[in-house]
Amino acid sequence: MKGPKGTVRVKVTDRCPECAAGHIDLSKQAFARIGEVSAGIIKVTYSQVTSPSVPGPVTVRVKEGSSRYWLALRFDNTGNPLASAELQSGGAWKALGRTDYNYWIAESGAGNGPFTMRVTDTAGRRTTLSGITLTPGAVQRPGATGAGTVAPKTTGPSRSSAAGSEPPPAAASLAAAGEGSFAPLDLATTAPASGAPAAAKHC
Repeated sequence: MKGPKGTVRVKVTDRCPECAAGHIDLSKQAFARIGEVSAGIIKVTYSQVTSPSVPGPVTVRVKEGSSRYWLALRFDNTGNPLASAELQSGGAWKALGRTDYNYWIAESGAGNGPFTMRVTDTAGRRTTLSGITLTPGAVQRPGATGAGTVAPKTTGPSRSSAAGSEPPPAAASLAAAGEGSFAPLDLATTAPASGAPAAAKHC
């Protein structure tokens, strides 16, 4: 994203339901790198990064309130936005619905777990995550062993995608405003086409 003072790379965390199209909420730290904080709202342009480097394996967070009867999961460190999330159930894959706050929902629940999930990103890369426990509020590294340092198995993309690049220093602290850190969403859901002008404000 480019503003009057410079550029910054951020991770889109969720959709702002009350914001008009073309308005992007940033953390104060990210805003300060591209504009004067005192301005409040500035004009920006942006482009979406394809297959960026990520700080570790895919993680999963089970939302508070989840139970055997209703399950909500959030995925992080996916690099690209997710196109789908599926739950293994009875030998088949059941598609989960996505919310604007970036959780994937099994409205009727999925039992007591542990769960196996399959996520596919917008570049066609598919990852299977196993051993997800029904532990609301905890960040899990499914498919890992021991201390959770082993990344889950990921298959190659079904189509070519641009090579990723290293994030700027302290990129992890420059996430867009929202609850914790999430997998990125398609910027087109909150702003005009890539490279088009938009407006940003800090929270």
